[in-house]
Amino acid sequence: MAGLSGGLVAVSRGEGLEDSSTSNALVNSKFNNDNYPVGYTYVDNEQALTYQQNSGVETFLPAWASGSSLYFIDPQFATMCSNQYLYSWGDYELAPFLAGFIPRINKIFGVSSLFSGSTTINNDNADRGAGNYGFVNGANSRIVGHTTLTTIDSSTSMDNTAIWVDSTKWCQQLNVPDSATTVKFGAQIRIPSGDKLRPLNWAGIAVTQDTLGPNSTPWRYVNYFGIRHTDATFSLPTSGSLGNPGYNWAGQGIDAPTSSPFYTPETFTATEHAMLDQDDYEDFTKVEYTFTLNSGTSRKIMMHIFFAENAKYMYDEDTELTGGFQYYDPFIEFS
Repeated sequence: MAGLSGGLVAVSRGEGLEDSSTSNALVNSKFNNDNYPVGYTYVDNEQALTYQQNSGVETFLPAWASGSSLYFIDPQFATMCSNQYLYSWGDYELAPFLAGFIPRINKIFGVSSLFSGSTTINNDNADRGAGNYGFVNGANSRIVGHTTLTTIDSSTSMDNTAIWVDSTKWCQQLNVPDSATTVKFGAQIRIPSGDKLRPLNWAGIAVTQDTLGPNSTPWRYVNYFGIRHTDATFSLPTSGSLGNPGYNWAGQGIDAPTSSPFYTPETFTATEHAMLDQDDYEDFTKVEYTFTLNSGTSRKIMMHIFFAENAKYMYDEDTELTGGFQYYDPFIEFS
């Protein structure tokens, strides 16, 4: 079941955005520990809430792990994190480093480069990690996060409009109460008029459950919504097995081992709750969607907030602005 709640969240100068939820299960959803990672960071390195007032490269976020598949610089597990933090009131201006313990908006955006040759792992490689499933090390992780292609092989170029890379992504893992049967997830989101997404870029929020299917096949269930350019027409696949395995929704894994933080599903099932038109979200608007959990006990889910950058733009190293996705107080509620 999916639904758009609420409408616009009214804000004037001096007033802050309201909370998204009174029962939010996410930790550090307002990024108010005054940490400011920029440039690059390391995957699977979420920190405790006591990790505060750190800024610059090689910096982390309390409770959130970087899930970008774009390797940026040696050592090989350094990945991109293109984000800026904004004040959550007034005109949502850029918040400086060490701005204090205040609620902030996060803005994520693209990088317009594959950074090929700057790392020991090749980003200009559409079938990177082919044949490797489940938890994999960095060299066998997928650069492709989403595609409309039915197959990808060694002849597939990243000079391709049908491939997207999660160039910036933040993830948080949660334990599911045994009594829970549904999840409601969402955030307050915005793409302002002066920072529109390029026609082939999009962004979104996904919630994943990872299980083992028949014959211990790594299986990922995905519920997500996206936001994109008004003129975009692409349709992402709702499922995949042998043919296009692992090239949709690969990324940070639940209960990842330290040496192999990335997860590549051999089979996936995805539910797209909405693909929103960016022109309808120039002011902050709360969106929320609900889905039914897989049954069981000791379950875990993960939220992924990502910027899906088109590989063609990255390959060409275009200088045009990528556009940015702003979100505030993402939330998960169990019921």
